[in-house]
Amino acid sequence: MKKKKLTEDHLIIIDDDTIYNPNLFYELLNEKTPENICTGSGFNYDKDRSYNIVIGDCEMVEGYAGVCFNYNQLNDFIPWYCSFYKHSIFNGDTLIDKYLTASFLGDDFIISALYENKVAIKDGRQLIQPQGYGFQGDALHKNNVFGSNMGSYLFLHENKKILETFKYKYKLNKEINEI
Repeated sequence: MKKKKLTEDHLIIIDDDTIYNPNLFYELLNEKTPENICTGSGFNYDKDRSYNIVIGDCEMVEGYAGVCFNYNQLNDFIPWYCSFYKHSIFNGDTLIDKYLTASFLGDDFIISALYENKVAIKDGRQLIQPQGYGFQGDALHKNNVFGSNMGSYLFLHENKKILETFKYKYKLNKEINEI
C-alpha cells in the first residue's frame, strides 16, 4: 500500500482457514473511522480474565474475523517486532523466548495492545465460516505451549513489561537512526 501510495485505501487482515462472506468486508469498512481499527469479532475480559464477546468498543480484536486498518494506521512497530518472533526459538526456555512464542501464537494480543480505539462490528461472527482444518491439533487456538490463545494472552498480559521494553527499544533505535 505504501509503495503504491494507496492513501485512500484500507487494509483488512484475515485468516487463511476461514471462508468470508463479502458483506463482512463492507461492514468493516462501514464501521471504520479514521480513529479506530475495526474487527468482525472482539471481546473484553471479565474480572477473572475470561472471554466476553462484545459489539462496539472492545479490548481485544480477533483476526480470524478480520481486522480493518486505514492506510496510515499500520504501526511501524509491528513489522519490526515480528522480525524477532519470526526468528525466535519456539519452545525456548528463557522468558524472552517464551514471550516471543506467545506473541506469535497470540498476535491478536499484540495488535490490541498497540491500538487504543478498537471496535467490533455487529454480526461479524455470522459472516465467517471457519474451516474444519483450522480447528485441528496444530491450530493456534489449541496450541500446546500455553494451552490456548487465552493462555497465550494471559502469559503476554502477565509479562507485558517485556512488550513495553521492546517498544522502548524500537523508539530508541528509531531516534538514533534519525540523528
